[in-house]
Amino acid sequence: MALGTPNKFRRIAAEIREEMTKIDRLYAEWQGVDPDTRTIIIRGKASIFHDFYCGAERVFKKIASELNGGIPAGEAWHQELLSDMKIAIPGLRPPVITEETYKLLLDFLSFRHKFRNIYGFELEFEKVTDIERKFADAHKKFTADIQAFLILLDQFAAA
Repeated sequence: MALGTPNKFRRIAAEIREEMTKIDRLYAEWQGVDPDTRTIIIRGKASIFHDFYCGAERVFKKIASELNGGIPAGEAWHQELLSDMKIAIPGLRPPVITEETYKLLLDFLSFRHKFRNIYGFELEFEKVTDIERKFADAHKKFTADIQAFLILLDQFAAA
């Protein structure tokens, strides 16, 4: 197996060991070995906030694919998709969300990214609490913006 240098193999082994330690911690948490129930509550809330943004993004993907001519491509497509929703596209559609809603959802996009790329036990209580404080307002504004957009779509459909 001459696919790399000894240092490469050591690095890969170290990274795998680190990941296995985290997987073992997940298993212990699942078994209830971790007596800190706050961890489970934080994970549950974080999952809800993650799902909220994913739902919003599914709405935006539908709009982009049907009205914008497609979903942005590339590494930053999530950010571009959200950004596209706050602007009018002449000849295609008005803005879908307000600047205020955009700023709130940007926080949820950032949170979603972090949530997907760490283990639940690595979630920071303060960050989950911060996003929780914004959840009611983000939901209210997002819902209002989408309802207004749906009215426009209904008007376009009736014309």
